[in-house]
Amino acid sequence: MTVVGSDRDSPRGLRSRLARFRSDFLVAFHEREDLLRHELVGNVDVAAVKADRSARSASGVRRPSDGGREVPVDPDDDGELPYSFF
Repeated sequence: MTVVGSDRDSPRGLRSRLARFRSDFLVAFHEREDLLRHELVGNVDVAAVKADRSARSASGVRRPSDGGREVPVDPDDDGELPYSFF
């Protein structure tokens, strides 16, 4: 008996190729996500930062973070327009 086509043309072959593609894609996706997160925040425990943020927001008190950064104030702002290109 001669088989026309190959296993790669069968539905089973297609499913296995799609599963392999999905697996490879997800591995590459997570590697890239880890790389970008490391470049963005460095060696910071993201879970600890999120927990600290949620604890501060749950307290209801708004205060500057431990970074000590303040919101910049524009001395030329007249307060009439919330945002303008001019």
